[in-house]
Amino acid sequence: MVFCAKSFLLFALIVTILIPNSLQIDVRCEYQISHGWKLIENPDNDPYGCFIKNTLNVNGKTSITSATGQHNNGYDDSSVVALNIYEGTCEVIPSGFSSVFPNVEYFSVWSAKLKSVSSADIQQFSKLREIWLYSNNLEYLESNLFEFNPNVQYINFNSNKIKYIGGNFFTNLPNLQKANFRDNPCTSSEANDGAALEAIKREIRQQCPINGAGERIGDGAKTIGWDDFVLVFNKTYADNSAKAYRQQIFLQNQQIIRTHNSLYDQGGSTYSLAFNIFGDWTFTEYLSIMGFFPSQQSKDDFAAAALYDLSNVGLQNVPGGGFQNVVGGGFQNVPAGGFQNVPAGGFQNVPAGGFQNVVGGGFQNVPAGGFQNVPAGGFQNVPAGGFQNVPAGGFQNVGRIGFQNVPAGGLQNVPAGGFQNVPVGGFQNVPAGGFQNVPAGGFQNVPAGGFQNVPAGGFQNVPAGGFQNANGNGQQNVPANGFQNAAGGLGNFIGGLIRNVAGGLQSSANGGLIPGLGLNLRGKRSTTPETKDWRIDGAVTPIKNQQSCQSCWAFSAVGALEGLFFRKNGRLTSFSEQQLVDCSKKNHGCNKGYTNSAFLYTRCQGIVTDDTYPYIAKEKQCAVTEGLFKNVAYKSVLPNGDEDMLKDIVGNVGPVSAGMDFTNQNSMLFHDGVYLDDGCLSDLGSINHAILVIGYGHDSAKNMDYWLIKNSFGTTWGEGGYGKVARNKGNHCAIASAANYPVA
Repeated sequence: MVFCAKSFLLFALIVTILIPNSLQIDVRCEYQISHGWKLIENPDNDPYGCFIKNTLNVNGKTSITSATGQHNNGYDDSSVVALNIYEGTCEVIPSGFSSVFPNVEYFSVWSAKLKSVSSADIQQFSKLREIWLYSNNLEYLESNLFEFNPNVQYINFNSNKIKYIGGNFFTNLPNLQKANFRDNPCTSSEANDGAALEAIKREIRQQCPINGAGERIGDGAKTIGWDDFVLVFNKTYADNSAKAYRQQIFLQNQQIIRTHNSLYDQGGSTYSLAFNIFGDWTFTEYLSIMGFFPSQQSKDDFAAAALYDLSNVGLQNVPGGGFQNVVGGGFQNVPAGGFQNVPAGGFQNVPAGGFQNVVGGGFQNVPAGGFQNVPAGGFQNVPAGGFQNVPAGGFQNVGRIGFQNVPAGGLQNVPAGGFQNVPVGGFQNVPAGGFQNVPAGGFQNVPAGGFQNVPAGGFQNVPAGGFQNANGNGQQNVPANGFQNAAGGLGNFIGGLIRNVAGGLQSSANGGLIPGLGLNLRGKRSTTPETKDWRIDGAVTPIKNQQSCQSCWAFSAVGALEGLFFRKNGRLTSFSEQQLVDCSKKNHGCNKGYTNSAFLYTRCQGIVTDDTYPYIAKEKQCAVTEGLFKNVAYKSVLPNGDEDMLKDIVGNVGPVSAGMDFTNQNSMLFHDGVYLDDGCLSDLGSINHAILVIGYGHDSAKNMDYWLIKNSFGTTWGEGGYGKVARNKGNHCAIASAANYPVA
């Protein structure tokens, strides 16, 4: 090591450092007369120096405010010309040195985990001649690093992680005599004379270019200068006037970043800012690409999408003839044909959920007693033929979910006693032949799991006593010809819930029914009680960029569809946002749209891959008729604003489309940390941008729960295009107020 002390400590001086939360800590500053090293300009002078051993784990921006103690031999603070911070953690260079030690000519930070350095950090040493920032974690050196230090003669960046060096880095070093870049990823050279310096400059231009580095610049984006910004983010301008205009905007954003990050470094914020592709944009320009305003969706478009929202409640679209004596929540999504031949007594005791998604001819020839004690979920997805010849007793004590996906022929010849004591799971995915010739006693005491793997022919010739005292979760692996001439009851029913897989009724091999999907979905490897990241499971495609098109709604919806079909088919496919922009006519292309309308479109028309129909960031004539990948409906996260419900769905179902309030300027330049900002609102009307929620977790350093989101601003925004948003903070930014997801 170059510093070999000739004499020990003469005395101690106390330097006060102000760190986050206004906690003041004294750092012992050891003054030594001789260090065994010589300034280049004056090799005969042993400068009066100070060593600060940093053992305080200072990882925020600190400020040296004062120094106390007595100096020997007439020395004072202004006599200190050498400062050395070493070991421990010093991720950023403290400020305030110039006010305490105004004559520093040598400055060193070594083995202190230094992550970034800027011209503002170095500017405080106006008389600097040598700088040693070695054995740290620096990855980027900006062009203007020594803009205010023209007298520097020796630089040492040995043993860092430097990958990028600004193209004009050496321009501000006219008096440089020596340089050391050994043991860095992009260069490992050292120069002690002019010829070697010229060789290093050529090598760095070739091996450490910043052109197009983008998000790879890392934390360097916090301190980047204008010249480097243009190169890093591949910016081009029409002429010098346009470039000068954008530079002024850049400087304004630079001040916003520096002001906020100073607050962040002192613990006053939970997230940092940095330059990204929006670094030369005005805030007005940024707001102009927001494209998701769910509170502005027309009533007609909302109602059209709500027909296929399996989580809906309330009375909608009642036909002109009306209904008599309807109770509870009424009927939902009644078809144009309405209900035929409704008896005088009407439907009795209809629950809050009502009848949902009834299609075609509705219910035919309903008896005078109507349906008794219909469950809260009502009958869902009743076919065009409806229920034929329902007996006077109706369906008794139907379970909470009711009958789902009843075939076109309906349930034929239901006995007078109806189905007795149907379980919570109800009968699901009844085969095409339905239940044939069910006896007068119906099915008695059907187990909670219902019947599984019912053959295409249904149950044939069920005995008069029905299935008695069935237990467990249903009968599995029923033979293709059903139960023939059964002479008694069947017991010991086992298994899981019914699955409708590949057109037949089959048992899931490993369980894990996703509520409302009827699928055996793959992948929950990344789930713990408080952590989920669907990227780990493989359900998230790489980051995409909507550019200047207001199509965030399409990217959010596509992300949810990609997750759904990954879990259904076991492979990740990148779908086409451009198809939604061009073809989803309930939406408005590059002039905003809605995720629920997108799911309504893909339910009917499907979606193709993005290599088949690539994104061009502008709307054009639709060029596709139908895609192979279709969802059957979608679900909203209800109640609106419920973060616990959103967490349950993200953890157990998959990525969820959601909206957020992005009207805060800091969202434009967000870099890392957990986004929690007083300016972010939590009501539906504040939402202007759609994102994809892909997980959640807890940041132990900040002691804060967070949502993990995928954005559509390219990889330079946030952490490679992803971000963390505060969770369990009162529905921060309204993230749970307009969330939905497709089902298949």
